[in-house]
Amino acid sequence: MACNSLVRTLRAAVLCGVCTVACASDTIVNALWNDVDGFGVWLFQKPVNCSPQQYKKRPFVVIGPKGGMPGFRKARIPITELEVCLRATPPDVGFCTGGYVEVEFLEATNQYVGRYLINLSDNTKWEGEFRAQHCPNG
Repeated sequence: MACNSLVRTLRAAVLCGVCTVACASDTIVNALWNDVDGFGVWLFQKPVNCSPQQYKKRPFVVIGPKGGMPGFRKARIPITELEVCLRATPPDVGFCTGGYVEVEFLEATNQYVGRYLINLSDNTKWEGEFRAQHCPNG
């Protein structure tokens, strides 16, 4: 059974939370990460790559854990425990007020995969799965 089908089947089950991060590995690249000036993951709600014209397209939500990359290997992190979390859509920046991010680092592909639910200060919500590609020149 495909992972997405399994998620639909188990949506109400307790096991769904366990499957969530693994199932995100089925997603196309729709997030980017770098560690040039600190560690961060940029979540988009569309396919992206590291090209300069796509990398800076808004809107996106940027998240960064306390302690940088080592604390972001495999975890479920409440949004309120992140060091950085905001939606960049100048001039209307939205600050994160609640939610969570589930994340797992895939060493073989140098990518982060996961799921997020982020509540923002303007009463909007970002929710979805992500696959984050490394962009060393971000």
